[in-house]
Amino acid sequence: MKRGRVSINGQTVSDPATRVRPQDRVECNGRPALYSDETHRYFAYYKPAGLEVSRPARHTGKTIYDALPAALADLDYAGRLDRESRGLLLLSDDGKFIQRVTHPSGGLEKHYRVRVSELTMPTAALIRRFKAGISDEGELLLARNCEVVNRAENTVEVTLSGGRKRQLRRMFRALGMEVTDLFRFRIGELDLDRVGMASGAWLAISPEDVTGSA
Repeated sequence: MKRGRVSINGQTVSDPATRVRPQDRVECNGRPALYSDETHRYFAYYKPAGLEVSRPARHTGKTIYDALPAALADLDYAGRLDRESRGLLLLSDDGKFIQRVTHPSGGLEKHYRVRVSELTMPTAALIRRFKAGISDEGELLLARNCEVVNRAENTVEVTLSGGRKRQLRRMFRALGMEVTDLFRFRIGELDLDRVGMASGAWLAISPEDVTGSA
């Protein structure tokens, strides 16, 4: 390292104490360096509304790391929920796991329960529009599935395979409806309704709790 042969994410490093995360790209003499770290940690967190999903240095508001214990401060988050939204968030130091959770190619669906100010269109029409895709800001926003679960309470459950920034709020707004509550209750096989976690709680899990396979 002292000879400048090692780089992390394209930056030359010379300090042997430099910390390497699982998702970092480490090279020696321009070639990938292979290393193994089998002791990863995985947590489910029931994010309350009002917290940013971000590192504290990036926002002046309160973030999830202000609410989490110091022992979890080094974990990264898989995907995001906007400040007003609540529900399931996954935390880990396993870069491959985070990539699988966040990228559509990972095949892990995200399930949301959404309440809007008023359902202003028939159920069949809403489902058709969500599945066909809604154009917003140059992006085609698609839902994997959509179901009106309680029309009297203006509540819809939506399944996404990926997730653009504030996607569900944008989709409903494009149809003239404002989201008043957005709750992510499931990622892959891990379902908050079944686990019974309270808002603000965290729980150690295994990757298989989410992926459903070893």
